[in-house]
Order: sequence, then structure tokens, then C-alpha cells
Amino acid sequence: MELRPDVLRTYVASAQSLNFTKAAKLVNLTQSAVSLQIRKLEGELGKTLFKRMSRGVELTHDGKALLNYAIRLLQLHDEAIASVAVDLSKRPFLVYRLPSEIPKTGESFSTLGKEFFRAFATRGGMNLHIDVGYGENEHHIIEAVFKAVGRALDIATSLDDRIIGVHSTKGSL
Repeated sequence: MELRPDVLRTYVASAQSLNFTKAAKLVNLTQSAVSLQIRKLEGELGKTLFKRMSRGVELTHDGKALLNYAIRLLQLHDEAIASVAVDLSKRPFLVYRLPSEIPKTGESFSTLGKEFFRAFATRGGMNLHIDVGYGENEHHIIEAVFKAVGRALDIATSLDDRIIGVHSTKGSL
């Protein structure tokens, strides 16, 4: 069984709005596509998640139980989509790709983040590639980027028992 992120997003939107038509607008699908995704999810899980009514839906006990797990799975998935590669090469360069359509509230953290990471890469002498495929909340996107940069730096600066000497074509780091 595979709980795909797009299906979980449809489920969460449906569970929070309690209306497949409203959920369809939130996830950019048709109402019939939302209904079909929910029926397939229920079939895969072997559980009824919604009680269908004439003017919307209501979560069943199983539907309520899944909601918090689905939200957390999506948070983990969204956090994991910030992809970062670091090369401590003394050749500073920055690639900074974020979704183009991020709703902004007040000061733009994504713009400030780019300037921060440009200075960080330059002063640190590193080649830093940051790529975020998608996201809707600017704060969560930037948070995921910082976490991913930290993890990439940890890996780049950790000793690897499999490597003897310096693993560099230049012979030094």
C-alpha cells in the first residue's frame, strides 16, 4: 500500500473542509476526481473515512484517526523535499531554487534567505545547491531549507571510515 502525498493532500483538504467540492478547489482537482481519490484511498485502507451526506461529508471514527497521521506524514514529506548539495571546494557558488509562487506575508524570507545563503556560500568557500520542488508556506519552506543545509553540512564534514586520506581530486579540503 502506498499513501501518495497528492492523495493525502486531497484527503486532508476533504477532512478539513468536510466538502468534496471545496476540497477540489483547494487541491486544484475536479469534485469527481476528489471523490474518486477518496474512494480509492478507502479501498486501499479497507476503511470508510467519510460518511457521505447530501450537503457534504462527515468524518467517521477511522477518518478522524487518520487525519492527524496524514497531516504529520505530509509535514514530513514537505520537509524532505528541500534538496541540498554541498561541496566544500573553496570555489563559492550558489544555486537557490524555490517555488516561484509562494504567498508572501510581510518581509520576504525567501529573498532574505537567498542573500543569506549567497554570503554563507561565499564566506564558507562552498558550492551550495538548494532546490525546493514545491511548497505553499514560506516559513515552512525556509525552515526546511535551513534543516537540509545543516544535514548536508554535517554529512560533508563527517569522517567516513571507508575513505583513507583526503577524498578530493585536489588532495586537500
